[in-house]
This record gives sequence, C-alpha cells and structure tokens, in this order.
Amino acid sequence: MTVAVTSALPEEPATEFDSPIHLLIVDDHEMVRKGLALLLDEFDQFKVVKHVSSGDQALEFLRDGKVDLILLDIMLPEKDGFETCKAIREMGLDTPVLFLTSQNDENSLVKVVNSGGNGFVLKEIGIDSLKDAIVKTSRGETFLDPSVAHQVFSCIKSLKSSPKEKLAQLSPQESRALRLVAQGMTNKEIADAMTLSENTVKNYIRNMLEKLGFNRRSQAAAFFAHYSGLD
Repeated sequence: MTVAVTSALPEEPATEFDSPIHLLIVDDHEMVRKGLALLLDEFDQFKVVKHVSSGDQALEFLRDGKVDLILLDIMLPEKDGFETCKAIREMGLDTPVLFLTSQNDENSLVKVVNSGGNGFVLKEIGIDSLKDAIVKTSRGETFLDPSVAHQVFSCIKSLKSSPKEKLAQLSPQESRALRLVAQGMTNKEIADAMTLSENTVKNYIRNMLEKLGFNRRSQAAAFFAHYSGLD
C-alpha cells in the first residue's frame, strides 16, 4: 500500500450521490460514536448502518453485515484499532478503513499502513473536512490529515537528493532492515528475521538512517511506506 495525500482537484460536488455511503462507526466512547452517527445522518450522502464500542463487536457485525466505509477509533479496549483493521483484512474484506485518532504522530501513520488502513484523520477535524475524507476514502483514495501529512512530507522535502537516489544508496542488508522497520519490528525481531546479532542490526539501522537523512525510525518507516509500499 502506498500512502499518498489526495490533492484538491476539481470534482463533482460531494452531495451528488446515487445512494448514500453506508458507514460503520467504531468508538468506545458512547458520546463520540452516537454524536458522529447523529451528525453524519443529517447528510443525505451518508447513512450510519451501525455504531459499536469495540473491535470484536465490529468484526462480529462484519461477518454478515456490509458497509462502504469503516470509521475506526485507534484507542479501543482489548483489541485496538490497528489490530481490528488487521483482523478485518484477514477476513478477506477490502472495505475502506478511515482511522479516527487524537494521536498526531508518524508512528500512527506507519501503523495505519501496516494494518491495512486507508488513512486517518484527527478527531478535532471539522465536519466539512471529515465529509471530504469519508467521500474520498470510500472511493478507494488514501487520505491523511493535513497536519500529519505536513510532518511526514516536511521530512521528505528536507532530503538533498531524490527519494529514489536515497533508497539506491542503501546496501541490500540496510534495505531489508528498512523494510522490517517499516513493518513495525523491534531490533530483536529484525535480528531474528535476518539471523544477525542485535548489535549488527543496530549498526545497519544507524547507517540506514544516516544515508536517508533521518534521525528517527518512524521517519524512515513513513518515508518507506510512501515511496515503496508494503507487501
């Protein structure tokens, strides 16, 4: 999956739909999910089919029920949003998932990619922006909250050479380490996967970050997620 920010190109008005976009809302806060349901149901282009408080309830509904898009909170009890999204994909469903979060950081972006999500927005998003995000994500586009996109791409723009050139500088082992970092693995897990010592892995990761021009693993992972995609 390649993460991209949709551009504001002219398109058909968001209110013109042959049928409403059917939604499943997953949030453990009753006021939030019921408030979202009431708010979105005011618009003809949306229909909230179900709202539930946990990942397990969402999975139970999706075994028989169908929707066009899932609005999924990250911070859920027992099975968090990322685990829920992975479980949805393991069920063979490709229903778009738009994460709702208050976590404005690069690590969340990486986890969205790795879990099979289609994007995420911050909970303080305005209603017009949320409507736009839902519409675009339901069409199969990937949507990032602008503030998070700014963080990621400010790192990328700071690179002194093209992303392709940066990736080409990595050795095969450094490239593999980058891929495993982007999958959310710890140094120990990477060492086991590569049959190397943790110290050797640390050296590969340090060299990889230096060559890419980053100082944090999450930056490198977000960079890789955007430019290379994940298998």
